[in-house]
Amino acid sequence: MLNSFRFERLALFAAVSLYLGLAFQACTPRQEYTEMPVPDAKMATDTGRSLDQLGAGYALSQVHCSQCHVFKLPRDMRVEEWHTIVPGMAWNAGLKKSEEASVMAYLVAATEQEQKSEH
Repeated sequence: MLNSFRFERLALFAAVSLYLGLAFQACTPRQEYTEMPVPDAKMATDTGRSLDQLGAGYALSQVHCSQCHVFKLPRDMRVEEWHTIVPGMAWNAGLKKSEEASVMAYLVAATEQEQKSEH
């Protein structure tokens, strides 16, 4: 009886340790943001969005987006794709609607700026 109890406790400890190890590994930063366009006055003017909102979206995306997956860069996406991706990811990250709106504004503005620079 005692050996069975110890084995069960050891198995439970191992299972919990494995779960926590995988959970922490899954949500650790995996990417540097050196390629992310930094919002500036030109981006705000060109896209008709406030620099404060773009800055908040930039900061939130830096903190949250790469915690669990590789971040998609604005140059690799189309504006329409952000409207499909961001709501679900914002919900997963626990963002408020105002924070989601800031992230969306930044990603759309950065993508629009990238697209303009290609032409």
